[in-house]
This record gives sequence, C-alpha cells and structure tokens, in this order.
Amino acid sequence: MAETKKSEIAAEVLNGFDFDKMHAYMTLVGWDWRDNGVPSKHDLFNTARDLVYNALENKSSTGTGGFEVVYNDGEIQLYFSAIESSCEWDEQER
Repeated sequence: MAETKKSEIAAEVLNGFDFDKMHAYMTLVGWDWRDNGVPSKHDLFNTARDLVYNALENKSSTGTGGFEVVYNDGEIQLYFSAIESSCEWDEQER
C-alpha cells in the first residue's frame, strides 16, 4: 500500500476517534500508563497513530494501553477497551 494511502486511512480513523472522551475516562478512573500517570491527549494520539500505521504496514491487528486496532482487508477499526472478555477453543475438539 502506498504511503499516501496509508496516511489518508490513518487520518480518517484518527479524526473519527474521540480522544477527549478517552482521556476523560482515563482521568476519572486513574488509568496509569507505565507508572507515569494518565497520559496526555497528545500521547494518546501519538500512540494510536503508531498502532494504526503498524496495523496497516503489517496487515494485522494490534493494541496496547487500552487501544485496539483491528485490521481486516479493506477495513481498519480503532477501539478503546476498558473491559473485555474472550474465550478460545480448539475447533477440532468435539
């Protein structure tokens, strides 16, 4: 994928994300990053940008610090996950 296309995609997904709301929530619950306190909105944006570019470059999902970037061919999604649950199983076992 060309760099200009990556930039367009990253700009669209980042511009659609509410970093103010994320920062407010993190402040409310005292979400600490790397024992440095609540990250600034600038740090949140830069981390999300790096994750989005990484997902586009590697064509895979990624995440850190509450961020999740889900990559599917032709679609990329940016989430902030405060609470989640999952379950894995072996489809071969019946």
